[in-house]
Amino acid sequence: MPQALYIRELAGEEVRVLTRRVDWSSLAHSVYIDFFKAHGLGRRGRWSYDVRMKPTRFFRMFILWATLTSCAAPESPRAFSDKFAAAETKAWQTGDVADLKALEDPGVVYHLPGGIDLVGWQAHEDYIVKQRPSISSLKQDWKYLSGEGDHIVLSYDAHATMLGADNLPTKINSNFLFVLRLHQGRVAEVWANGTSVTTSDSAAK
Repeated sequence: MPQALYIRELAGEEVRVLTRRVDWSSLAHSVYIDFFKAHGLGRRGRWSYDVRMKPTRFFRMFILWATLTSCAAPESPRAFSDKFAAAETKAWQTGDVADLKALEDPGVVYHLPGGIDLVGWQAHEDYIVKQRPSISSLKQDWKYLSGEGDHIVLSYDAHATMLGADNLPTKINSNFLFVLRLHQGRVAEVWANGTSVTTSDSAAK
């Protein structure tokens, strides 16, 4: 037997919910009102909203709406930087660039020291693939420093052994600062600046 529930919590306006059975919990009612508020319903004067559906059907609709909303929520700068650091490390350690490719815009531009610009994802991938064979014992340390909106700042320390032009092993220690600019959730531009110090094994002895 239909019963009517009147709620007066939405900006002083009256929301009339008509159900076949009023057996929802108080939590369900509050979630229902939050749903109205989130969509800005009831802002143009007094109105009533009748829902003639079973509670189970309503919850299915609400779960779908909540899922879509959460998927559309922007990712925090910290969370994105963690994914980027993991993808960069994986690319250099294993040669698998799939995760990094998914995070970068096809037209990404890397501004590196010495006036070197890598334009486009393919240029960045080629840079990694060509450099990897000459590097061993690579240890990378990424740290999130700051992030706001579409910009993220990271510090990067790396220690490795590199084969020089004479094919002799050379120790290299790098300390860099990275600034990332995002566009639509992907890396569109990167500025990297810092220092790299090399020491040959023969010089160290």
